Amino acid sequence: ASRCPGGYGIFQIHTASANYVLKKTTEPMRSAVMAFYDSSRTMEQNLENNVRFSVAMCALYYHEHGLEKRNLTTMRKRGEFWKDKYNTVKGAGTVSAYIKRNGGSV
Repeated sequence: ASRCPGGYGIFQIHTASANYVLKKTTEPMRSAVMAFYDSSRTMEQNLENNVRFSVAMCALYYHEHGLEKRNLTTMRKRGEFWKDKYNTVKGAGTVSAYIKRNGGSV
């Protein structure tokens, strides 16, 4: 089930994000990802139910945004990343709550 509004599949990728990344990336990368796309389904259906495509889109999204270069070696750093990118400054979540929810101690 979708856990965040507008997000689809196990990585909760939004259709607009998927389309943007596909337009922005190079043709070889786009072709590699689209090899997993099922043309008998919509983008939403592919993101929701096509695990191979969803994983490829997630990897492409992180690659295009340079997120693989971030230091996420500690629970606190991962919590700070989550707060910045997913919960945002307007979100009610805190880094401390993230750490506790994921089995760490504050």
